[in-house]
Amino acid sequence: MIFRFASFLILLQIFNKKNLKNLNSKGEKMDNGVLLAYVLCLASALLCVVYGVLNWNKGAEEPTKEDKNWALEEKNIEKNFE
Repeated sequence: MIFRFASFLILLQIFNKKNLKNLNSKGEKMDNGVLLAYVLCLASALLCVVYGVLNWNKGAEEPTKEDKNWALEEKNIEKNFE
């Protein structure tokens, strides 16, 4: 909840008229890299949430024949080392 509120405040700061002049809350000039970092951080968090919601209850993939053969081969190799 706090993260969402902080994110909202950052977005307000980014799109505030003062910030369009590239100023931070103290009135100092903000580097474009800092502004880009804020935007990309929020975008990546949003992307992670969307991905999580879309893949919430998906089950595991069924193992293919190739996977099963690989697992059997691994077991045989491990038995040889014992």
